[in-house]
Amino acid sequence: MDGEEFTPAGDPVCWLEHVCDECGALIEGALPATCWRCGAEVTAEARA
Repeated sequence: MDGEEFTPAGDPVCWLEHVCDECGALIEGALPATCWRCGAEVTAEARA
């Protein structure tokens, strides 16, 4: 990459809190929310 400007790729944020623990679906929008796939409650709690 000599002489090329580095441009980061992808989203700069972590989407982990938007993944349903029950089925793995990605939840769009504000949390807490109900999973569109399995109906589980998805919250913005910290994950260990």
